[in-house]
Amino acid sequence: MDFLSRIVYRVSRAGALFGGLLILAAALLIGFDVAIRQLFVKTIGGADELAGYALAIGSAWTFGFTLLRRAHVRIDSLYVFLPVRIRPLLDIFGLTLFIFFMGLVTWHACGTLGQSIESDSHSISPLGTPLAIPQSLWVLGLFV
Repeated sequence: MDFLSRIVYRVSRAGALFGGLLILAAALLIGFDVAIRQLFVKTIGGADELAGYALAIGSAWTFGFTLLRRAHVRIDSLYVFLPVRIRPLLDIFGLTLFIFFMGLVTWHACGTLGQSIESDSHSISPLGTPLAIPQSLWVLGLFV
């Protein structure tokens, strides 16, 4: 079991690093686009689309690591005043709801990806990105 835990930790950590780098790259791209718009009255074109993909993919890839590190935001205002015996039950209940919610999101994400693949969908921007590419990375991140 310890071996499996280490593998899961390493995969989720690599995903978090990948996601963080994607979000950082998106921020740099948007900053660069804003700067050249101000200085040269030109634009990269599609920077907002790429940043949107990076945010969705990067977020999905960091969810697992955040869960393992118990770093998701939760409201402890009432929790700290409850008896110690009730807290584990609330933790299990919260984790169950979280797993259900993420399962639902992943299920619908798979449906969206399937529809994009079936209809060969492309973005309507000048980039014309095949939507299956960013959606595949997004869905894979949700699974991880």
